[in-house]
Amino acid sequence: LAPAARRCPQNRVKSIQSKAGIRCCGGSARQVAKLLARRSETFLLDVCSFLQQKRITLKMVQIVVKVPAATKAGGKSQIPEFRIVELQGDLVTHDSSFLGKYIGDLHYTKAGVPVLLVGHHVLYGKEQEVEKPFLVMRKVTQESASNGTSKHTAREYHVEGVVTRKLVFRARPKPIVSNLLAKV
Repeated sequence: LAPAARRCPQNRVKSIQSKAGIRCCGGSARQVAKLLARRSETFLLDVCSFLQQKRITLKMVQIVVKVPAATKAGGKSQIPEFRIVELQGDLVTHDSSFLGKYIGDLHYTKAGVPVLLVGHHVLYGKEQEVEKPFLVMRKVTQESASNGTSKHTAREYHVEGVVTRKLVFRARPKPIVSNLLAKV
């Protein structure tokens, strides 16, 4: 929309100010929407109907996320829990990518310390909680023909797991030296 078409009309400024305590005269619909996000739902519905009457459109993106509903007997979710491996430095390969490649072995000592064996090197690390949990999601697209000529693409995101902890390897890798006995 042109900037003039997105502007909030003068006659509604006082009612919006009285309901939310904001000034939107001369502001764009996007600025009004940002301010409205902090307000109550009823006020948001009033302003959305007002914006529709004045033919001011605010586009919203709908993201569909499907979460497995099955739970264990203890009440915890059955969503698999993943770990992030954080390395200090670079991990170099001669091939083009690491996708589907074997990198190394991950073991834990009896004390619970993670040990990563990469090639002829060993790394000792520690397990930490992440500040904010991450979701591991898989994007699923479905195409459906509605009129025969136009195709409608529906996108969904399926939750595959959650990341709450990470394995941090900050120390330099130590070379693994093996003594080979030479036959005389």
